[in-house]
Amino acid sequence: MTVTATTAVAVARSEEPRTVVREAGTLIVPAESLKDIARWGSSMLVVSVTGENARSTSSAGPGEVELGRDLSVRVEKVVWQHPQAVTTVSAGDQLSIYTFPGYVEINGQRSPARAQGSVRMEVGQRYVVALTDDIADGAQVLTLLNTFVYEANTIQLSDTRPLSQAQVSAELEDLTHRVNSWPEEGESLLQRVERVGQPR
Repeated sequence: MTVTATTAVAVARSEEPRTVVREAGTLIVPAESLKDIARWGSSMLVVSVTGENARSTSSAGPGEVELGRDLSVRVEKVVWQHPQAVTTVSAGDQLSIYTFPGYVEINGQRSPARAQGSVRMEVGQRYVVALTDDIADGAQVLTLLNTFVYEANTIQLSDTRPLSQAQVSAELEDLTHRVNSWPEEGESLLQRVERVGQPR
């Protein structure tokens, strides 16, 4: 699958602006643990960020605007894929991932931004992303559930010590058979939650 995105050209500055941290919004589903990802995810991928484009402005107060980002990424490795994933992904695929907030503009001054507790992906770096099948504007898409730090071939989840790709893959394969949830074609994530129900 190939999804194209416009790549923004970075302008060199003598001083890089500090990243603005925003309060995280309410998530449709939890996506912190491997059990969460096995329950709601469609794939977990190692990706390289190759480009970005700011878009989708939203007023955040007087003189303040928040912007989302379309990130162009190349799939380096498929760590795990749900056996019933609607949208399958392979190494070498090019994807576009939307994140919000990506930037904040205050009185015309733009600074990088991220939601509290989240990892901000940067061009030229590698990360692990958990994606889920979803519907947007009537089309089948992959939506970002969470982003994790990827270092020395290990994945840093929020609730564990760093795990190897093999450990994460094996645990997700095991969990997939124990959680009662799977994506269906034409179904949004919200509809899936209504069908399956939230775990207690």
